[in-house]
Amino acid sequence: MQDILNLAHFLFIPVQKHLISAEDDTGLKMGFEDRQVSVLRAQKGLNIHPFQFNSLFQNLDSILTLLTKFTSIFTLISSKPIFSPHLPILLSLVCVISLFSGCAGTGASPDTLLEQNGAFLIRQARENWEHRDQEEAAYRALFFWKEALSIFPDRQDLNVEFAHACFFVSRYWEEDPPVRDSLFQAGARRLEDLLFPPDGISPDTAQSIRDNPSTRVRRIESVPDDQLIPLYWWSVNRIFYLIDQPVVERVEYREVLEAALHRILTGLPNYDQGGIYRLFGTFYARLPGVELERAEKYFSQAREAYPACFAAVVQQAQYLDTKAGNRDRFHEELTRIIRADPTVDPNILPENVRDQALAAKLLEQETYLFE
Repeated sequence: MQDILNLAHFLFIPVQKHLISAEDDTGLKMGFEDRQVSVLRAQKGLNIHPFQFNSLFQNLDSILTLLTKFTSIFTLISSKPIFSPHLPILLSLVCVISLFSGCAGTGASPDTLLEQNGAFLIRQARENWEHRDQEEAAYRALFFWKEALSIFPDRQDLNVEFAHACFFVSRYWEEDPPVRDSLFQAGARRLEDLLFPPDGISPDTAQSIRDNPSTRVRRIESVPDDQLIPLYWWSVNRIFYLIDQPVVERVEYREVLEAALHRILTGLPNYDQGGIYRLFGTFYARLPGVELERAEKYFSQAREAYPACFAAVVQQAQYLDTKAGNRDRFHEELTRIIRADPTVDPNILPENVRDQALAAKLLEQETYLFE
C-alpha cells in the first residue's frame, strides 16, 4: 500500500503544480513574488489555468477514488512472483490507464469540470483556513481563494473570504511592509466592484467616480444590509493600509471611511467580535487632528463587550498607547495578553494566538517605540 501511495504522490506532483496560477489581477503578484515561504516558491511562475488541471484529471477526489478502486489490481500484481522484476512499470501503467480511463468515461462538460474545480479550490481554501494560525496554511488558503475567484469572480461570499484572508495574512504573518501593503490593497480592491459597481460605464470612468469622495459617501450611505459585511472588510483593509501611509492620504480618506464606519455601526455592531469599535479606535488613533479620547472610547467599548478577544487590547497598545506615550499601560496590557488563555472563545482561537505573538513582538520593540 505504501508503494501505491508513493506512486500516487509521484503522479500527482506535476499536476498539483498547475493548480495555482501566478497570474493575478488583484495586485498580489508583485507582493508574493518575494515570499520566502516554500509553498509559494514552488508555485511561483506557473501560468496554467486551474481548468487545465481538471480537464485532464477532473480533481483530486477523482484521482483518489480511482486509486481506491484499483487497489485490488495492485495487490494482485504484487502478489505474483512472475511480475516482481517488472513491478514498478506495471504499477505505473495500471495507475495511468486507470486514471485516463476514469476521466474519459465521465463525459462531463467543460462548464461542469470548471465548477468541480472551483468547488475543490473552495474546499481546500476553507480547510486550510481552519489552520490559519499556521503560516503555510494561511497562505495556502489565500491562494486557493484567489484561484476560486478566477472561476467565480462575482460570488460575494468568496470575495469576502478572500478579503478577510488578505487582512489576516498581512496583519499576522507577512513581514515585508510592501507585501503587507499589497495584501491590504488586494483585499480592498476585490470588494470595490461589489460596493461601487461600474454600472456599464468604462473602467476609467468608474474609477474616477470611485475616487470622488462625495460620490463614494453617497453610495456608502445607501449600501443595503446584505452588503455590510463586504463594506466591513473593505474598510478593514483600507484602514490598515492607510495606517502607515503619509498623513495627507489618511486625511483624504477620512470622509469616506467615517461614512463607512458609521454605516457598519448602525447595521452590524457585533460582527467580528465588535470589530467596528476596534476599527474606529485604530482609525482615530492614527488620524491627525482627532482627540485621542475618541479612540480611547471605542477601544474601551470593544474590550468591555468582548473581553475574550485579544485584538482590541493589542491594537490599542500598538496604535493608541504609543501615540499617547502611555508606556506603562502598553507594557502591562501586552504582558497580560501574553499570559492570558487564548482558548476561552474557540471561534477566535487562531486570532488570539497570533495576537499573543504580535504582543510579544511589540514588547520586544518597546524601547524603540517609546523613544
